[in-house]
Formats: sequence, C-alpha cells, structure tokens
Amino acid sequence: TRLIFVFCIALFISGCDEAPEDEKYVHKIDWSNNLPKSQKFQSYKSVFTYLPIYSEVYSKTNEDTKSLTATVSIHNMNLFDSLYIMKANYFNSYGILVREYIKDPIFLRPMETTDIVIYEMDVTGGPGANFLIEWKKTDSLFNPPLVEGVMISTQGQQGISFTTRGVNLNPPSN
Repeated sequence: TRLIFVFCIALFISGCDEAPEDEKYVHKIDWSNNLPKSQKFQSYKSVFTYLPIYSEVYSKTNEDTKSLTATVSIHNMNLFDSLYIMKANYFNSYGILVREYIKDPIFLRPMETTDIVIYEMDVTGGPGANFLIEWKKTDSLFNPPLVEGVMISTQGQQGISFTTRGVNLNPPSN
C-alpha cells in the first residue's frame, strides 16, 4: 500500500506541470515579424469582420457532437498595401469571449496570409463559435481582407470538411 501511495503522489505532482486544460491545445502564434514599426495606422478607419467557426457540429441528435479542427485564414489580397489587424477575438456559442488570438496590432504584407488553428480537442467554442476580427482600412486600400474558416475532421476512412467566409459588419451608427 505504501508503494501505491508513493505512486499516486508522484502521479499527482507530475500532473501539476501540465498546462491548464483550457490552454492545453491552444495554437501558439509567433507574430514577432509582423509587429508594426510605427503607429500611423492608429488613425485609419476600423472595420470588423465576423466569421462563424465550428469547433464541433451536431451528429444524429443535439446531444451527440463531433469535434473539428478549425483553421481561420486572414488573407491580404492587396498587391501594394499592408493590412493592419488589430484584434482577432474568439467567442463561444453563448457570445462569451473565449480567447484573444491577436491582442496587439500586427500587419500583413501585400498578398500575405496568417492562420489561427483551433485544435480538434479544443471544444471551448462549441457548435456556434465565431470570430470577430478588427482591421484597419487606409484610404488607398483597395481590397478588404478575405477571412475564411476551414473545418475538418477525419476518423478512419470517413471525414467531414466545409468552409465559411467572413462578412464585414456595418459600422455602428451614433
């Protein structure tokens, strides 16, 4: 029994070194090469893009769900202008903020794309999850970013995949 007790204590202590469950499968992103060198973009107009994303989908009943890997891609479709991304916030089915993926402004070079991955094991968003992405528009910016979601899951020889596309929101009226 003493050996079992020591084994349980060792197991408990080793488990304490793990990341918290909700952060265990969070995609860590290094945007250090995309930090703006000046703050001139702060005066540009803010635009918001809404993107539905699905970390799980219903299967057979509303009590049976399948987890999915979701990829959020933000494409700068401009040949000559950089695009400034201010925030990328991930909300769950109830509209509660789950995670801030972009907290500080980054820029995307012309024709550059950045991705955020929601791991298949991360179901904190639920079946009605979504992103709200804030970006800055210059007067010369010709194309808004293309924001897309790709969801996929495979099991054995079967799989499911589908895409969603972001929608630019109307600015709030004062």
